[in-house]
Amino acid sequence: MEALYAASPLAPATVALVHQHLGQLLAAAVEDGLLARNPAARARLPRAAAARAQPVPLDVAEAIRLALPAWCRVVVPLAVGSGLRQGEASGLTADRVDVLRRTLRVDRQLDRSRKLAEPKTASSHRTVPLATVVANALAEHLAEHPAKPGQLVIRSPAGDPLDLNRFGYHWRLATEEAGMGGLRYHDLRHTFASLLLSRGVSVKAVAEWLGHASPVVTLNTYAHVMPTDEDLGRRVLDQVLVPDAEDQLRTTSPPTGL
Repeated sequence: MEALYAASPLAPATVALVHQHLGQLLAAAVEDGLLARNPAARARLPRAAAARAQPVPLDVAEAIRLALPAWCRVVVPLAVGSGLRQGEASGLTADRVDVLRRTLRVDRQLDRSRKLAEPKTASSHRTVPLATVVANALAEHLAEHPAKPGQLVIRSPAGDPLDLNRFGYHWRLATEEAGMGGLRYHDLRHTFASLLLSRGVSVKAVAEWLGHASPVVTLNTYAHVMPTDEDLGRRVLDQVLVPDAEDQLRTTSPPTGL
């Protein structure tokens, strides 16, 4: 069984699915007395290569934003600056945005039936701090496309929600126009996490803002963008041990008036 899996040209995830169904068939054969034991029960599966999330350059994100229709351009700063998933951005209502306090509450998403539903997981319920640029983008969008409390922030000119199919259509056109065909909206979420982690924001905080169930998930996905311990150690020690310019001048200059 292991040799069969190892020689398979299928992706590891597909092999795991085949293994699941094959194991069920063989277990039934054991129950029917056709086999003494299930040969798939202890077979080891090929390991999937760890996915390394890659951030989208900010100039590329801006090109995609400009290529989108004006009524849905705000989805780009929502992902890059808040880490929202597509369903969360489409399901955002005006009463969940607090521009003055610069926070955004995520507790719903737009599902495939175009209805508001619970987020992906319990940990996806969260409050995300808004950078000034994101708060401004939301304020400008709401000024041009007003939404009452409880009303979706992003709607088509006809008032329709930005469901998965409609979003996918406009996103595909915009990424192709920007020369980045095949880029996923989720990749902008990677940019949000990478910008924060690469500059020393705590993994725990970023995990909460992303809606991850555990910081371990965040570490497994984004460890490669974080500063190494050596780099971080040097920076901390330089800040603590090296006196600032004023102190250096005061300690090295000869006293005056003598």
